[in-house]
Amino acid sequence: MRMIRPEELQSELPHGPWSCRGTDIWDVMCAAVTGDVPALQRLLARDSNLYRAEYWYTQPIHFAVREGHLEVVRVLLAAGADATRTNIVGEDLVLVARDRGHEAVAELLEQTRASSGRVHPCVEDHAIHAAASADDLESVRALLDSDLALIERGDKKGGTPLHRAVLGSATNVIRLLLDRGANIHAVHGAGPGDASGYAPAEFEPIDLALFWHRRGDLDTARLLLDRGATCDLPIVAALGDLDAVRAMLDGDPGRILDKRPFGNGALSAAVEFGHQAIVRVLLERGTDPNWPEGAYAPRGTALHAAARAGDRAMVELLLSHGADPNGTIDSSGSATYAAKTRELRTLLMAHG
Repeated sequence: MRMIRPEELQSELPHGPWSCRGTDIWDVMCAAVTGDVPALQRLLARDSNLYRAEYWYTQPIHFAVREGHLEVVRVLLAAGADATRTNIVGEDLVLVARDRGHEAVAELLEQTRASSGRVHPCVEDHAIHAAASADDLESVRALLDSDLALIERGDKKGGTPLHRAVLGSATNVIRLLLDRGANIHAVHGAGPGDASGYAPAEFEPIDLALFWHRRGDLDTARLLLDRGATCDLPIVAALGDLDAVRAMLDGDPGRILDKRPFGNGALSAAVEFGHQAIVRVLLERGTDPNWPEGAYAPRGTALHAAARAGDRAMVELLLSHGADPNGTIDSSGSATYAAKTRELRTLLMAHG
């Protein structure tokens, strides 16, 4: 990757949740490039999401690793930076460090990877990934019989064979992989995208079944739940289980804050699946429709989802609880922009 001078970043600020704080984005990139730990710590104290800021899909940790700034890398990892993340051309952080002789940085990244639970993207897919996607049971079985380690092998995007099987609704292969010991909680890595789209970074297998591109594969989700997938408030909200939602909140009101690894909470899950009764309960129990969901949605995604679906009753309910029609989602605009009908757009504009 070409050396980027800090001064260049002024004219190349990324779009997204940080657009209103462009100076901080520039400063955090400069701190990563120059190894300025005190400046980096001040910036992260002001906005803990800045470790995710991007210059041409490249986060601060890439610049710190490239320059060999061990303490900066350590601070960014502690803030939440992903040691498995690649940039837009798929450069692996450990290789970037070793290619430049930064062995201490490479070792820190490897140690962090081992304990993170995230899948490490590989340079190329393996045959097991395509077989898993296609529910090719015999091929997957033969490959595992020859090398069981393939069960956790990452593909180019950062998904295991189980992730690929879930995306393909390949129930036979899903059962086989789980029988052989696949990690049902494996967190999808952040490898480079391809012709089919971006990597579903931070998604567990059950999240792929329910939420990735609004798939709503309830049968696969229930299969995963039967085999031990996490069953938290966003999951039961997505499944429409009102009694389970109430029981969880009665047992522990603090579960109102439950979020999936990729950032979404119970309210947006219930809205996505049209469960208005659950949305009412969550709002009555104290959910703020503007709570941030990941770094990409600093004002939440619930109103955007309702407007996109054209669900006027849901939009009105969320607006009555203070949902912000001007809040934006990275690369997806505001709820007003996403509204399915002219009438909904007029309603949102009257509140925004």
